[in-house]
Amino acid sequence: MRVAKSILFSVAVLGLVLVLFVIALLRGSLPLLAGMQSTSVAAPVTIERDAAGVPTIRGSSRRDLFHAEGFLHGQDRFFQMDLARRAAAGRLAELFGELALARDKSVRVHGLSLVADEALTAMPPAHRDQLDAYVAGVNAGLDSLSARPFEYLLLRAEPEPWTARDSLLVVLSMFLQLTDQEADLDRLRGLMFEALPGDAYAWLTARGGVWDAPLRGPAVPAPPLPDTRWFDDASSAPPAEDRTPGSNSFAVAGARTPHGAALLANDMHLGLSLPNIWYRVRLIEQDGEAAALDAVGVSLPGLPGIVVGSNGHVAWGFTNSYGDYSDRVVLRPSGSPGRYRVPRGADTLRVREEMIKVRDGQPVALTVPMSRFGPVIAEDTQGRPVAVRWTAHFAEAINLNLLDMLAVTDVSSGLALAQRMGMPPQNILVVGRDGRLGWTIAGQIPRRANYDSSRPVMSDEDGGWRGWLSPGEVPRVVNPAIGQLWTANGRVAGLDRVGAIGADDYPLGVRAMQIRDALAALPTVSEPAALGVQLDTNGRFLERWRKLMRSVLSQDAVTARPARGNVLEILSQGRLEASSDAKAYRVVRAFRARIERDLMGHFLAPLSGRPDVRADRLRQREYAVWQLVSEQPQALLPLGEDSWPAYLLAMVDRVIDEGDVGPSWGERNRLRVRHPLAGVLPGALSGWLSMPETPMPGDAFVPRVQAPSFGASQRLVVAPGQEDAAIFHMPGGQSGHPLSPFFDAGHDDWVLGNPSPLLPGPTRYTLTLTPAE
Repeated sequence: MRVAKSILFSVAVLGLVLVLFVIALLRGSLPLLAGMQSTSVAAPVTIERDAAGVPTIRGSSRRDLFHAEGFLHGQDRFFQMDLARRAAAGRLAELFGELALARDKSVRVHGLSLVADEALTAMPPAHRDQLDAYVAGVNAGLDSLSARPFEYLLLRAEPEPWTARDSLLVVLSMFLQLTDQEADLDRLRGLMFEALPGDAYAWLTARGGVWDAPLRGPAVPAPPLPDTRWFDDASSAPPAEDRTPGSNSFAVAGARTPHGAALLANDMHLGLSLPNIWYRVRLIEQDGEAAALDAVGVSLPGLPGIVVGSNGHVAWGFTNSYGDYSDRVVLRPSGSPGRYRVPRGADTLRVREEMIKVRDGQPVALTVPMSRFGPVIAEDTQGRPVAVRWTAHFAEAINLNLLDMLAVTDVSSGLALAQRMGMPPQNILVVGRDGRLGWTIAGQIPRRANYDSSRPVMSDEDGGWRGWLSPGEVPRVVNPAIGQLWTANGRVAGLDRVGAIGADDYPLGVRAMQIRDALAALPTVSEPAALGVQLDTNGRFLERWRKLMRSVLSQDAVTARPARGNVLEILSQGRLEASSDAKAYRVVRAFRARIERDLMGHFLAPLSGRPDVRADRLRQREYAVWQLVSEQPQALLPLGEDSWPAYLLAMVDRVIDEGDVGPSWGERNRLRVRHPLAGVLPGALSGWLSMPETPMPGDAFVPRVQAPSFGASQRLVVAPGQEDAAIFHMPGGQSGHPLSPFFDAGHDDWVLGNPSPLLPGPTRYTLTLTPAE
């Protein structure tokens, strides 16, 4: 017994020592918060953090400010930055092995590292100098840690130093998130165009309808029902999810705010992870006693500056524009292998060789055939090579001009700068302290020759891209008479040459319409009122579906199956709200989703043999589905059904049988926000890298967009010059380190929608960066 006790005691001591050793290692990767640190700044810079870890950086030059910002990013978010650069360069397999190899191959064909190098060479000297200062700051911040970031301990890997090229790869990683790098929608429409009658194709690829809420021009009418039946039964229904990436942004003129400054609200919807994609920061450039610059907002780790925020003169925010920024080109063969036809002749494919390093494996060689139109990424149904042309292939579409937004002092200058930015093309709203407001598209938009870019084009019919649209050709709206602007990824302009940049890839304008109408109903819009619009969960879009559902629940139907009476009772409970405790919203949403999934399966039955055909790429599919269930044409009734009422009643029964009657919407919409490495830890320890799984309000069809791992990556409400009244929310916290007190600071306000300030609070920690001797 004494021996056994001695062994157990020794094991316990060793276990405790091991735990303490691991904790010491983890604590060694916590950032330096206070004291003095020698770096390559030209003059001392102070970094003041508040209780939530939000920093205020004070320096005497823009260059030193960016160096200090890089220092913070390197301390707090280096692993996040590393994943972004590796994602764009196709180098994730170096960390994660074969698990990431397929993804690396799909990205490596685009040669984004070469694009970054070319863009870096063309960068103006002033921006390159500022970027170099930032890069030096990142590496100084990383080096200041007494242990490598904890993620590398878990992965048994070493971090690589940051480079200027890496920052441009972070820009390119946003192209991967926000644009269609393989022109997948063109592919789907091409398959549909070949397989379906013309009227059915036009009907399923509607360009708009009653839910449009453009800033300029009329709504687009939905196409009529097809004249003929073209489908049989659906052998396998393609998935159609309601997760619509995007963002909300709106602005109100100073004449309608209590303080006279125009007001901006912006919430960018992205996949949610820990740490959050954004990093909060305030930058103050001191010129003696006065501040030459005082800007606050969110930065993107890996890049200097502020992405969305306010500089006291103007405030700005973005939403994804869903434009047509990529083309598929089918290479028509011309004689010998590797030759393809082009306008007025033929050309020959060349080859680019790539080598992908794989952790715990052998390097994998990748041969990328290159055409004049771009890399070959696939074959069409006839076995012909298909090339893709994408804005991110062009170095002139990548730059750091967004840095200059910090110095903009009026709306017109902000809009002009936006049209010279190198970034994924985005809707941008700019508002001024003087009460003015404006909208345009930021980023570069391709100028196409005269061809239909909505489907794949043949190589000998393709006139190519002819540079980029000039600022005068890009739409702009400034100071509209209504005194408000709104963008929520829907159509922003009519179907003219430029307004059709999104063609039918725009999501439904449901959110945009709801925001527009909510603002119009408010004579005065304060910061709290704007937050209320952002958090709106009114299920206006689904009201007509609720009425339809109730209409099929006759007394005879309820008598035949009493469980239907429970559905009818739930449907009678007041206004539809996507609140966490809502039962009616869940029932109606499930009813619509099941009908849509079933009918889209029938519509696309001619393509059901292709597993890559996804109905959710048809973002305007609501119009086709609603026309059928509301007009109920007998000729288009799915096979095996006696009537449309019987079909709809069967869909009600599926809602009952699949368990959506009774549980609340929040039980299905439970938050699931985790660190990418949470799955590496066993069992309960994974919760150490996760936020609580909270039932959440919101949905894709209401302004408060929310799904388990998707939603508002930030919420901002600000009027320039009134930053002390501004509101800000962010999921997670400033730090990506679970032992940091800043890991989840502010998260509860984001969950609950409680107003919390944009400006940092009282200083808790002060770190001074001093010039190296």
